[in-house]
Amino acid sequence: MWLWLWFAIIAIVKISNGLSGVVLQNKSLVEHTIMNKVTGLLLFILPLTLAIIKLKYSAILVCATATFAAIQEGHFIRRWIED
Repeated sequence: MWLWLWFAIIAIVKISNGLSGVVLQNKSLVEHTIMNKVTGLLLFILPLTLAIIKLKYSAILVCATATFAAIQEGHFIRRWIED
């Protein structure tokens, strides 16, 4: 249950980042930061690690990275809008 809640929070942050860019600049402002790339890599590796590491432990690393990436993306979008 906690994992689904964390997924929802990350999705809400990512959606609000996208909407704030569209509303304030009338264009899509999707930042492809290094942390977004790291999150994508971890999501790619996640199924490969399920035989070695339990999902509840590996998901913490992936969700923490995705949360940081979403917050960082929002910071970069807001900074880009202010400039």
